[in-house]
Amino acid sequence: MSPLWRGATRIFLRSGVVFGIVMALYLGLIFGSVRGGVIAGVIGGLLFGAIITGFSIVRARSDGTVHDLGADMHQQVSLEVGRPAGEAFAAAERVLAEVPATITQRDPAAGVLTARTKVSWMSWGENLHVVVAERPEGSMVEVSSRPRLRITTVDYGRNLQNVRSIVRALTVPA
Repeated sequence: MSPLWRGATRIFLRSGVVFGIVMALYLGLIFGSVRGGVIAGVIGGLLFGAIITGFSIVRARSDGTVHDLGADMHQQVSLEVGRPAGEAFAAAERVLAEVPATITQRDPAAGVLTARTKVSWMSWGENLHVVVAERPEGSMVEVSSRPRLRITTVDYGRNLQNVRSIVRALTVPA
């Protein structure tokens, strides 16, 4: 199976199944019919899953990120950087401002940055966490991004984009 269809299947299942279950419960309670709720939930889940998957495919094709379609919600990476911890910390801080994210915790001594992005039409926001540790030949940096809303099923690649932005800034020569 190609990366496009594998990712599209993951998005369809994540969004359609969750929506279908919520709709089945809601409509089953409203109409007092379990059978009616299940039928409406299945139909609603299929339609919603197809619409969200279609939007995701169109966006991924226009962005050139088809190979990342359906990526995990929580993105985390550790990398060694050939620059001192202070420089890496400053670079990560600059990128967080460009994302744009609001820094909620800044501790240069411990090398910890925590930030969050705002709610947008594509996301309920993300929590970003960067930890920079001094190493003999540079520094070790851990970067993570996850949805602020834990029940998020599709993030449209936002967390992957956040992590890649920070990694890109740290790996480009200063």
